[in-house]
Amino acid sequence: MRTLALLTLLPLAACANYDFARARLPNGGYDHGKLIADLKESGEGSLVDITWVPLIYTKITSFRASEPAYPEGYTLSSLGGVGPLFCISWSMEHVVTENAGFVESRDDVWAGWTLLYRGHESRIATPYGDRLSERHRVAVLFGTGDDHALYLDGKFLEKVEKQERADAARQQRTTPTAEPTATPQ
Repeated sequence: MRTLALLTLLPLAACANYDFARARLPNGGYDHGKLIADLKESGEGSLVDITWVPLIYTKITSFRASEPAYPEGYTLSSLGGVGPLFCISWSMEHVVTENAGFVESRDDVWAGWTLLYRGHESRIATPYGDRLSERHRVAVLFGTGDDHALYLDGKFLEKVEKQERADAARQQRTTPTAEPTATPQ
């Protein structure tokens, strides 16, 4: 009887007005252009897919017009958790423009309700290329205190590498070299 009740209630743990698998790309990402077209075609305020198994697994994925605090466009977000009382969880948020151009993204993951591990990565489009910043913390006390930013634009990185080569060449010119000494025979 319990098995029958469980099998009857299990389908109630899912709720959706959209199947996000239809917008998946072969690399695992999402086709933002398709999501935008499907949202407009649906006439809904957002596309949502919720899977919930009480105290064991939750995954909520949504696609909607961006909130006023963000640039005009759309936001794809996902929140999930597994384990007893969701001790391991993740969240992701990607903001794109009307023509599916990248604006920014934020990815978080944590374990032990953030007491054991917390990881954060954000990527923001800038005129100099995408800026990537990450922060990690282990066991509440250990980790990076400040964001470490890196610009992912090839031209910016070429400039950095060129500057590093120039600094190394300058260092070699200013370092005195030992003159060879003759050995007596």
